[in-house]
Parts: sequence; structure tokens; C-alpha cells
Amino acid sequence: MKINTMLLIPILMFMGACLPSIRNYEGYIYNIQKEPVEGLKICEQRSENCSFTNSKGYFKLKKKCILNK
Repeated sequence: MKINTMLLIPILMFMGACLPSIRNYEGYIYNIQKEPVEGLKICEQRSENCSFTNSKGYFKLKKKCILNK
């Protein structure tokens, strides 16, 4: 049975779109003096999905699925 690869590739891309290997964006934000930046708003691009840094400059933002928009 021959599988049409032109059809298979978009289907595989669609199936993987909501199953990201990275589920969160997280990290630390520091200023030029290497001090943590508190209260900085971090947002996912083209989204209202946001988080704020804590007193240590740490943030964690749950990654949104691109198909749930």
C-alpha cells in the first residue's frame, strides 16, 4: 500500500502541534548589574498568556497550544 507523503506530512504536523515537548517557558531575568528583576511581565508572542517574575527574577509560563486560539 502506497502512502501519499504530500498528505501524510501535513497530518503529522497537525497531530504534533498540541503535543509539545516543551510544556513551559521558564527562566530568570536579571538586569545589567546581575540583580534579579521583580514584577516583569513575560508574555507568549501573539497571546494574552502572561506571567510575572518573582523577587528572585524567576518566571514560569505554561505554553499554550497553537490550535486552541
